[in-house]
Amino acid sequence: MKIVNRDGTMLRDVPGASLRGAKLHGAKLHGASLRGADLSDADLRGTCLRDANLSRANLRAANLSGADLSDANLSDANLTGASLRGANLHGASLRDAGLSDADLTAADLRGADLADAYLTAADLRGADLADAYLTAADLRGAYLADATLTRANLTAADLRVADLTAADLSGTCLDPLAPVPPVADAEIIAAGLIIDGDRVRGWRTARSMHVGAATYEPGSHHVATWFSADPTTECHPGLYLAGRAWLEATYPDEPIVACHCLRAELVYAGAKWRAKQIWIDAPAGAGG
Repeated sequence: MKIVNRDGTMLRDVPGASLRGAKLHGAKLHGASLRGADLSDADLRGTCLRDANLSRANLRAANLSGADLSDANLSDANLTGASLRGANLHGASLRDAGLSDADLTAADLRGADLADAYLTAADLRGADLADAYLTAADLRGAYLADATLTRANLTAADLRVADLTAADLSGTCLDPLAPVPPVADAEIIAAGLIIDGDRVRGWRTARSMHVGAATYEPGSHHVATWFSADPTTECHPGLYLAGRAWLEATYPDEPIVACHCLRAELVYAGAKWRAKQIWIDAPAGAGG
């Protein structure tokens, strides 16, 4: 296969080649084989890379703004700090790709496979991720404001400190209308929680231990900004509670508070319990 550059020159497929800093703005690389190639710092703005094989390629800090990467294979590629603003990644495979600090503003990622991808602190504001596969993706600190995540698979995705402001979460486990799976009495009791009619009583630390700096004062009411109904993922958005014995063993130096939630809003995920909202009761030790 031949590759037609913007100036009309012909290039051959170059798997594993060193093209660091190459000026390929607007090049026609449709279907090209660039597996393992070094394209770090390359100028690939507006380049046609549709159906290209870029698996394991080094695209660190490359400029791919406006590039057509639809159906491209970018699995295991290093795109750390790359610019993909407005890029077309519809149907692309980005499985296990490194996209930390990448700029994906307004990118088209519909149906893309981002399973196990590293997207820490990536900018996905306004991106279209409808029907994307984000299973086990690392989205810690990612910017997803105004993004479209309709029907995206977020199972096991790490969303700690991710910004989901005004994101379209319809059809996902974060959809406010997503049904909460029922939990058996035996599971609740075995965890050291107490069933009290339509409520479940438990305990939590008096301050957030992993996300944010929230404090939980007696008499206060807290509502999760985002809440996941996924029972298969432990560390998804929500407000966490637990049995007193487990908390005291896990956080022996932290004060804990008694709390309760609505049973209909309680999710049991792995070994963790989270609710959509919680009410803080008397301090632990003040009552039964």
